[in-house]
Amino acid sequence: MINAASTMIVLAAAAMLFGLRIEGQRGNSGTMQQALKGIFFVMPLLFGIGFIAPVTAELIVLAGIAPPLALSPLAAGLIFGSLWGGYATIKGSWL
Repeated sequence: MINAASTMIVLAAAAMLFGLRIEGQRGNSGTMQQALKGIFFVMPLLFGIGFIAPVTAELIVLAGIAPPLALSPLAAGLIFGSLWGGYATIKGSWL
């Protein structure tokens, strides 16, 4: 069961993680909105690391391609996914 104290702890941790400011008299809705905006702002980067990187690594393995610089397929996928996700986060578009 989730109570108000645990909710505030999670919101405070999210605020510290994403550099958000929590105002004492504002209430939970404003803080939650700020936390979600911070999470959704970095969502393309998280998608690049969490989805594109493993898919790229599997495609490298299935194609039998040797990754550059003697990297493992996962490391090559993480570099590719991080760069593409970072680009999408900064530009606001995947293309």
